[in-house]
Order: sequence, then C-alpha cells, then structure tokens
Amino acid sequence: MFSIGAITGYLALGFLADILGRKPTTWLYYLGALGFSLCFFLLLRDRALLAMITANGFFSGGQFAWITIYLPEVFPTRVRGFAISLLSNSSRILAAMGPP
Repeated sequence: MFSIGAITGYLALGFLADILGRKPTTWLYYLGALGFSLCFFLLLRDRALLAMITANGFFSGGQFAWITIYLPEVFPTRVRGFAISLLSNSSRILAAMGPP
C-alpha cells in the first residue's frame, strides 16, 4: 500500500506542480509527509491502517519526484548534474557513516 501511494504521489506531483506551482507543491509534500508520519506512528489505530499507509506513501515516497522539476531551475547548467547528484545522495552519505 505504501508503494501504491508512492507511485500515485510521483505521478500527481507533476500535475500539482503545474497547478499550484513548484515551491508550494514541494512544501505540500514535505509537510504532508511530516504530518502523516507523525500521525502514523503516534495516533494510528487498526481501523485506518491501510489508508494511513497509503497517504504516508503518497507524501513520503512521492516527494522524491521533486528533484526532476525543481532542482533544474535552481542550478545553472554547468553544475546541475553535480548538484542534483550531491543533493540526491547526501542522505545516503550521512547514513553510511552511522553503522559501526
């Protein structure tokens, strides 16, 4: 269900970015991911499990599509590839330092 929500979030992000704008859509996805993640772990009961997992996937998984719509307009062409790969992989770099 999380993956179904994430795929739906990927597809919807492009349409929402055209309708709402790129920055508001990015904020919507990040705030939605924060809100649904907190609700999922703090307030969830058995009845709403599948709906909450799908909504969490929509916002948490779907936000990774913003890299293709927002970052190209932030960075100039000569450094775009480096900047996008650095931002995409910075969390992996930090996570790799965690395990002993």
